[in-house]
This record gives sequence, C-alpha cells and structure tokens, in this order.
Amino acid sequence: MRSRIVGNVVASQVALFAGWGICVAVVPHFLFERNEGGVSNFGIHLDTVVPYSLAFLLCSAFVLRAAGGVDGVDEGCRRFRLELQVLACLLLFVLVTTYAYKASSFLHGLHIAAGVSITCFESFASCWMVATLVRSTGTLV
Repeated sequence: MRSRIVGNVVASQVALFAGWGICVAVVPHFLFERNEGGVSNFGIHLDTVVPYSLAFLLCSAFVLRAAGGVDGVDEGCRRFRLELQVLACLLLFVLVTTYAYKASSFLHGLHIAAGVSITCFESFASCWMVATLVRSTGTLV
C-alpha cells in the first residue's frame, strides 16, 4: 500500500513539474520577465496550453490515485485520504480558473482566490502530515 501511495504522489509531482518545464522551455519569458505575471500565463497561450493543462490534469489524477490507495480506517488515514482528494479538486480549480482569468476582474480574482486557497491548504496539510503522520509510523509510513 505505502509504495503505491508514494509512487502516485511522486508521479503527481513529476507530471506537474515536467509540464511546467516544457512550458518554460517553449516560452521562458512568461515566467522570468517582471511584467508577465507567472505560471498562469502558460494556460492562456496556444503554445503552452496543452502541456500546462496536462500538468495539472495528470497531477490531479495521480493525487486521486494516491488517495484511493489509502485504505486505513483510523482517523489519520481518513484525514489523509480527504486531504489528497481536496488537493486534487483544488488543482482542478486552479486549472479551470486559469483559462479566462484575464477576461474580467471577477475571473482574475477567482483565479487568485484559487491560487491562495491551494497554497494555504498545502501549507496547513503539510504541517499536519509532519506533525501527525510522520511520528505515527504505524499509520502510513
């Protein structure tokens, strides 16, 4: 079980960073120039929309597969599974809000909210994992 979960989490990160890496290789100025605004611009340009979208979709899919591998019944396992499921949904939320974020101030704000949400969620979830799961070697590790 553990190796399946870990393998899917690793695959999710490889997919995300490989997709972003392709985007940076194709159009580096979207990330490195001061006025371009960051990674989200890869999702609104024809040259990079496919690798950008695949990065988020594959990352989300692998995170969901990892969640499916968590079959423990104790509170720690249930919470970890839920956190992985929420993370997958937030990844999709960020992706979906990317496509039209420059169309209006509302959509821009929604995309910013998606980014802030996933950042806060991952920060709190990772702290919880360190505090709870790592010291509980019988749960998942």
